[in-house]
Amino acid sequence: MLVPIARQLGSRVFDLEYRGFENLPDEGPLLVAANHFSHVDPVFVSACAGRSIRYLSVDELFGRSRFFDTLTGFFGAIPLPRERPPLGAMRIALEALADGETVGLYPEGKRVASWGDVTPPNRGAAWLAFASGAPLVPIALVGSDATLGVLEQPLQRVSVRATAGPQLFWYDYVGFEDPLGAMMADWEAWMTSVLAPWYPS
Repeated sequence: MLVPIARQLGSRVFDLEYRGFENLPDEGPLLVAANHFSHVDPVFVSACAGRSIRYLSVDELFGRSRFFDTLTGFFGAIPLPRERPPLGAMRIALEALADGETVGLYPEGKRVASWGDVTPPNRGAAWLAFASGAPLVPIALVGSDATLGVLEQPLQRVSVRATAGPQLFWYDYVGFEDPLGAMMADWEAWMTSVLAPWYPS
């Protein structure tokens, strides 16, 4: 139900183009990790993924914006504490993955004005991939920074391109000295290959 709504919002309210959705499995547990420019990013990522997504969202954001609270509630957001270990949020995320659901994360940890503003990426996505066995798919968003971004842009019609990358599997990183770091390094490298031409450092 949520995916058709996300795609309707993407095409009618915004000019959304999504690519690479053939990289996402049709069923089974899945992690998607995207860059984070805008409050509207969950709409774009869900439209690209073609699946309903439970997003991990920093709990300090709740209660500040009725639009944000409505949007995150609609997408079944999982509050993620910043000031203490997120044990409860990780447990909920693992339960959702065990049920074959899709969980979404933003490894930058917050909205940023441009790609590369926050490095290195947080490791939560890789940790969940190892703990659950779910594949991790990067999704790169271009253009969402122009609506409800950190520079206080108004909600407006913009052109957004959402591209899904190849699946990353936890077992390909078992032999690394730092398997979580290696997995997130590959996530960041693919994201940079798509985003750097649009957001040069």
